[in-house]
Amino acid sequence: LDEAHAAAFPQRLADDLEVPTVTVPGLILLKLVAFGDRHAERDLGDGLHAIYFQARQNEERVFDEFEPESLDYTSAPYVLVGRDCAALCREPTWRRVAAVLGELNAPGFLFPGGLLGARFDADELDRRRAESVAKLRAFEAGFLDAAPTASTSRTPP
Repeated sequence: LDEAHAAAFPQRLADDLEVPTVTVPGLILLKLVAFGDRHAERDLGDGLHAIYFQARQNEERVFDEFEPESLDYTSAPYVLVGRDCAALCREPTWRRVAAVLGELNAPGFLFPGGLLGARFDADELDRRRAESVAKLRAFEAGFLDAAPTASTSRTPP
């Protein structure tokens, strides 16, 4: 995706070697698009892991961006990750990712047990699945809320 490349930052590996390094929101976009194309469990797992990682980085930021009375401490960091990812997107990419999120959040979509820890009993697996669905729905809400418009210029967060 051009957007992930545009948001990449230079990382110096040696005095004479600098490479572009994708941001976490850029990686999330890449993984969600890859899952949409291939439906590979690995892509979904990597994307979810990156969403969870970035949400943990946003835990303090929620206090700056949400009013205390409207703050849901559980979902707010995931909403911010969704907004950050949408901020990178041009409209065609945003629509593509929104379609993948719609598929993942559709009734009846079942997170693969391997992503949740297949070694757990059925009750724990159901609890983990519900928790993952809630996080992904919060991410989707933030992503959809930040849809690109014709008058919006997109710059990386």
